[in-house]
Amino acid sequence: MNGLKGENSRSEIPERGVIALKSLLTATGCAAPNALPRRISTKTGLFSDPQVAGQGIMSVENQGQLFAGWLTFDPAGASNDNYSQSWFTLQGSTAPGVRKVQTQIYRTLGSIRNRSQRASQLAIGSAELDFQDCRTLLVTYRFSDNEAALAMRGKTGVVRLARNEDRPDQ
Repeated sequence: MNGLKGENSRSEIPERGVIALKSLLTATGCAAPNALPRRISTKTGLFSDPQVAGQGIMSVENQGQLFAGWLTFDPAGASNDNYSQSWFTLQGSTAPGVRKVQTQIYRTLGSIRNRSQRASQLAIGSAELDFQDCRTLLVTYRFSDNEAALAMRGKTGVVRLARNEDRPDQ
């Protein structure tokens, strides 16, 4: 697990139980006037559309890299599972002061924690994440026209997301 240290430093993760993790990121904060208290990075956070429950992006910026997990729903009539959900990961390079991050969109298939089967990570598109300010993320996405994209094959679009608010007393 790059970038994370468990309190129990073992190469094998138990099948069940608790794995304690601690953040190795340093706090940098948002600049006024849209400042949020104790923000790790303006590009780190949980973003969602309040009008569409249950989907969004959680992003982490660290040492010039951005990693994000994106949960979204399949287009109407194009579901590939009982829940109509799709999980994607996004990765790209960034730098301080850079607002827009170009990322690849990946779908990960296979593997179960602590098993010998290896996961396959398939590049299935690209996205631009535009961190417009400390509270707004604009995602412009383009999925490839290949089978690995499943229900999102050939889809393009723009999604405006809002940072999930921190409680002011934290």
